[in-house]
Amino acid sequence: MSTYIQQTWQDFSPTAWLERNGDNLVTAIFPDGYSETNFSIKTFTYTHDRMVLGITAGEKMAVVKAFNGHLKSAVVARYRELSVLTALESTDLIPKVLAYDQKANWILSDFVEGVDLETHINGDNAVFFAHALGKWYAAYTIKVSMYATEEPTNWGDYLNAYDEFQRTNLSDTDCELLRKLPIMKRLVAKNDSYLRNFRVNENGGLVGFDFEKAASKPYGYDILATGRILVRMFPHMMLELTEALVDGWGQGTDTISFKDMLEVTRIFALTTAFNVQHEEQNLLRQRLLGYNLRATQSADQIYQTPFMTTELVCNDPKTREGFLAYLEGAVADELSPNVPQDTEVRVVKINVEEPKGLSEAPEPSELAFCHTCAGSCCRQGFANMAFIRPHILERTKNLLGLPSLASTIEHYVNLIPDLHVGGSCFYHGPNGCVVPREQRSDVCNRYKCHALKRYQNFLTPANEEANVLLFNTDGDTVQRARILQGDTRADIDPKLLDPVL
Repeated sequence: MSTYIQQTWQDFSPTAWLERNGDNLVTAIFPDGYSETNFSIKTFTYTHDRMVLGITAGEKMAVVKAFNGHLKSAVVARYRELSVLTALESTDLIPKVLAYDQKANWILSDFVEGVDLETHINGDNAVFFAHALGKWYAAYTIKVSMYATEEPTNWGDYLNAYDEFQRTNLSDTDCELLRKLPIMKRLVAKNDSYLRNFRVNENGGLVGFDFEKAASKPYGYDILATGRILVRMFPHMMLELTEALVDGWGQGTDTISFKDMLEVTRIFALTTAFNVQHEEQNLLRQRLLGYNLRATQSADQIYQTPFMTTELVCNDPKTREGFLAYLEGAVADELSPNVPQDTEVRVVKINVEEPKGLSEAPEPSELAFCHTCAGSCCRQGFANMAFIRPHILERTKNLLGLPSLASTIEHYVNLIPDLHVGGSCFYHGPNGCVVPREQRSDVCNRYKCHALKRYQNFLTPANEEANVLLFNTDGDTVQRARILQGDTRADIDPKLLDPVL
């Protein structure tokens, strides 16, 4: 990570960002005035260039998506996102946009109750949701058609520009078919068909998110890209899923028929769905085969976790000083906001997390997964001051029987180790978090990354007794590996997973 990004990351942390924009958010949520003075903020996504925060204010819930104004790419992403949201205004395709600030680069929307489509879809409901996705994109296309431009070409020449097509040997029949199918118009495509960017609302309808990658693409391109995603997830259902998708779409394009649209969708899916993924899956199989040839205990499944370095660096003395100043300031603001007595001003208290108490201890399979990863999610802890807030201090004070919040702050500062994992939280020591679990923030105790959620979905009762290989890699070689069976786990030599070539 560059020095510039490291600097802007700190400036763009949820806490720092809320200090600058919290008052404007309150006004946006309550344009007619408000009575609530306590807001809770949950971090859904946070990277150096954008963040998504969930806001609870009394009975109201909203989501703010903020882009880092220091980075041109993030500003461009905000422009794309807002342009599409404006085009879809007053539809049920997206959450209702409550407010936005182009100068401060944030967009405030209603919170949509429901479930993530990527984790909700399965073999039983995939055809239904394929049809629903087709209908969503049909309605989306109608709304963005006013931005159409003419650029004549054909599907053969257009798709041949993709590396996936160049690396495959399409039959002469398919090549001839694609060249005969014209493209006349380009539209603003969503250009991001991952199913995690859709939510199934309480009524069973689909609501779309994340338009920051929107780009000019041929009429119907989103259907092709969505077909590829569906076929990757359920390859044995290729025919019925692509038919349901195009049936939901309900048309061809401005120049080709429904039948031709279905044919292009299937050719695109079959040609591109498995090239990169096939290479990755093949490498996984080769690692599993290599292990089974070398080890005495065979494995049935293999799963890759995220990667985090274990390289240790010295904690900068300024880290302790900054953490101490932050905690003292947070407690001072909580107990006695710095407001002149003769000044009439609204006081808004924003908690970055809602007090919830301790969650249940992680399952053994979750611990095995997280220990193999070694804490890539802990990177967010540095910029967010380990998510320690006044209510966490109060909880720890009572738990340990400490005499005051000042002594509790001193306790947390003294927990900072001399060495921590480079690029991660200052509490991330050589053996994991140095803060006892009951003294950590609720965020740290409850957070589950997307990879972990998918792994837990994988661990169904049907394969709960399977021997599972867990490993991670820095891109070249396996760094950590273990085998898991039920609640039993054991570290293994990473070299056992060298692929069989």
